[in-house]
Amino acid sequence: MAPEVARKLESPATCILCGVCHAAMDDPGEVKPSALVKGLQLALDPRDVLGAARLQLMKVLRDILRFFIKNLPEKCPKRITVPEDICQV
Repeated sequence: MAPEVARKLESPATCILCGVCHAAMDDPGEVKPSALVKGLQLALDPRDVLGAARLQLMKVLRDILRFFIKNLPEKCPKRITVPEDICQV
């Protein structure tokens, strides 16, 4: 795996599914934030067969996704970040 790809995956991979982000954010939709982080991690991973198609399967609206990505670091105790360019996929 290329080092730049590994760097993109590093932060989302540290999610411990604690649920603090879900409790701290206004309801971001049907997909729970911790599940969204894991889905985004897989969508970024070139080894995942579904890749970016995973985002369509998760049925997360782009506006909700952008809101979540922007607000996640301040709500997450581990300060997880997700690259904003995932919204372009």
